[in-house]
Amino acid sequence: MSCNDESFAHPILPDCCIDVVWEIGKRLESRVYGAATRKSSCAISPDSSYVGVCFLPGQSRHFLKSPLVRFTDASEEIGDMPDLSSELQAQDIGREALFQEFDRVFSVSLSGQAVATDWLDRALDVLNRRHGNIRIEALVRDLGLSRRQVERRFLDAVGVSPKTYARIRRWQHASLLLRAQPTLSLASVALESGYADQSHMTRDFQRAVGESPGTFAKVAFVQDSSRSDE
Repeated sequence: MSCNDESFAHPILPDCCIDVVWEIGKRLESRVYGAATRKSSCAISPDSSYVGVCFLPGQSRHFLKSPLVRFTDASEEIGDMPDLSSELQAQDIGREALFQEFDRVFSVSLSGQAVATDWLDRALDVLNRRHGNIRIEALVRDLGLSRRQVERRFLDAVGVSPKTYARIRRWQHASLLLRAQPTLSLASVALESGYADQSHMTRDFQRAVGESPGTFAKVAFVQDSSRSDE
């Protein structure tokens, strides 16, 4: 959530979540930000206020009808998402009534359809619990489906392939270790995160954020220290 942010850009790190953001300015605009596979940024207008909803991977499928691969590493104004009232104002941000409105809108959207878990949720749970460290062939075999079926469903409902999802989950685990345990050696972080070696981890960091693990850890430490001083 951001209101009149003076930084003019909000950083986006890979997480495979789907975000729906409402910009409250001269007009009310809603945009969907797809699964991010690399570092990017979201432009912010100093004359607008923002509020958003972050859907866990795979869960926005209950609301967004378009194949999510369409939004991967991109954003788009949307019209098929349950929207808030056109009466929404900037001063509503942070008020309990706004979140009650979110609950109402999403509940109405779900009322006409049954929401049930299926094999996609089981697959995501396995990948999350194992931080992406499972061979996709083994995952597919356990699901009793073909690899093509699994990949197509992931692209439609998550926005990325299962292999890409696993890679990002592993990278996220490594980045969290770097933040939580700054005294760990990079080799130890790589080992605990399931990488073949430190070079393997470095390649993933370059792909995800364009930085080495060491550089990423230093920036993360400075940012976290800055927040703790506020």
